[in-house]
Amino acid sequence: ITGIVHVDLYRFISAVFSQYLQSESLSLNDVAKELVGESKEDFDFSNLSNLDKMDDESWREFFSYNLQDSVVTYKLAEKIWPDIYEFTMIVKDPLFDVTRNRMAALVEGYILHNLDRFDEIAEKRPIGEEIGRRRAMGAFEGAYVSEPNPGIYGDLVMFDFTSMYASVIVSYNLSKSTIKKNGKFSKKSGFFPIILSEIIEKRKIHKREHAKNPSGLLRARSNAYKLLANSSYGYQAFFGARYYSRESAAS
Repeated sequence: ITGIVHVDLYRFISAVFSQYLQSESLSLNDVAKELVGESKEDFDFSNLSNLDKMDDESWREFFSYNLQDSVVTYKLAEKIWPDIYEFTMIVKDPLFDVTRNRMAALVEGYILHNLDRFDEIAEKRPIGEEIGRRRAMGAFEGAYVSEPNPGIYGDLVMFDFTSMYASVIVSYNLSKSTIKKNGKFSKKSGFFPIILSEIIEKRKIHKREHAKNPSGLLRARSNAYKLLANSSYGYQAFFGARYYSRESAAS
């Protein structure tokens, strides 16, 4: 329909919203029950194999089943619209793209719309040959993880880093533009860590604002910056990224 934007709720929930869900399934029924407290109706689909023999009651059940699907989908759209809206406003990509892109593309969109502040020209998008070369290198070695010995322990302390990976990238200036020929990273802040540090600070600001005024839009705004920050590490390791940096991701 001319002038109407098609919003893909399933892809947005799958790519962005799914980490907030308790359900392991992304079926309409499970997602709707969790987010809006609504369920699909039951229908015996074996009846559809004999459409010409379906009685009025069976047709009414079929119509009701489809109407309820529309109702729960509409309520889901209302529920997650603040998140879609805030991502669109923050990333500055078209609404159509925001509801379809994975987090790596949303991070890249945010970077591209901030490059002019740093007098940077956007890197070319990698194509088949370059992507193949990156894939062929395989996974890089990750951090050491100590296997715990089973047992009951006392005097334990639990702590959590705020935006840990993003904070490490900022603190150590890890990015494609800051790595030097000797494999070390420049002390002069690069645009990627600067942009990321701004995202972290904006997330803190909007989180505080939401604590004072728990509105849906402020929650969505805080979450959008949180997701952008948390996805920055994965972005640098993504073989399809313009600002792919295996050294930065490994570091």
